[in-house]
This record gives sequence, structure tokens and C-alpha cells, in this order.
Amino acid sequence: MQIIVPLIIGLIVGGIVLASLLSQLKSVVKQHSAADYVKKSSLQFSRKEDIFLYQKTERTAIQQQNNQQQNNSK
Repeated sequence: MQIIVPLIIGLIVGGIVLASLLSQLKSVVKQHSAADYVKKSSLQFSRKEDIFLYQKTERTAIQQQNNQQQNNSK
């Protein structure tokens, strides 16, 4: 019984603190595109190119069978 009362008081105080912190987060609204975060005419690109640090290309042929070969094997 002696441990239950402080535990309940701690849960109540923790719940009040948590509720006050969560209420502060509701002032922010999610934006659907990145354009909403950029000020107009503040971002300008001088070049349109992608630069990759690493490049690895592999090509593997996919083996295909004709329908006749599949029908003959059945």
C-alpha cells in the first residue's frame, strides 16, 4: 500500500507534464510539398546535373523460354 500511493501520484504528475508538452506541439501543421518551406526567389540553381560519387553498373540477361518449349516439357 505504501508503494501504490507514490506510484499513482507519480503517474498523475507525469501525465500532466506529458499533456502540457503535447499541447505545445499542436501549433505545427504538416505541409504537403517542400515548396511550402522555401521562400520565393531565395533558392536558385545554376546547373542542372547530378554528380555521383560511385558508379556501378551490372547487366544480366534474363533467360526466356518459348511457349512451345514450355508446352513440350509438360
